[in-house]
Amino acid sequence: MCIRDSYKITDRKQVNQGLLVYTLHFASREFMRNLRTRVNGAYDDKIDTIVAQIFADKTGIDSRKNLTLEETRNSDKIVVPNMRPLNAINMLAKKALAGKSKKGAGYYFYETTKGLYFQSWENMCAHYGTREKDPIQQFF
Repeated sequence: MCIRDSYKITDRKQVNQGLLVYTLHFASREFMRNLRTRVNGAYDDKIDTIVAQIFADKTGIDSRKNLTLEETRNSDKIVVPNMRPLNAINMLAKKALAGKSKKGAGYYFYETTKGLYFQSWENMCAHYGTREKDPIQQFF
C-alpha cells in the first residue's frame, strides 16, 4: 500500500534534518469508492434486492467483501437522486420492513471484520439470529 491509498495524513512533525514523522490514516476500498461515486437511478424491486444491486454495481461500490442480506417483506419504487452508494443503502434501511416478522423495528447496514450486513434490528437481538425472543416488557 502506498501513501496515495491513505485517507489522510496528520501529526506531521519535522523531528530533525531529513526526518519527518507523520500519521497515516487508511480507509477501506468501499469507503474510498463511496467518496468518488454516485448512484443515480430508479429501482422497482424488493428492498434487499435493491441493496444487493447497489452493493455489487461495478461502477459504484463494487465490493469484494461478503454481504449478508436479510430478506425484506416490502417492495418499493425508489428513485435514488445522485447519492453516495452507502447513503443510498442507509436510506433504504430506513424504509425496509422485516421479512420474517410483522413487528420489525427497522434495518441497519453495518460492517464487521467478517463482512457487511444488511439486517433487521429484531434479528440482531434474536439468539444467533435464528429465532425471535419474547419481549421482556411491553409498553402501551
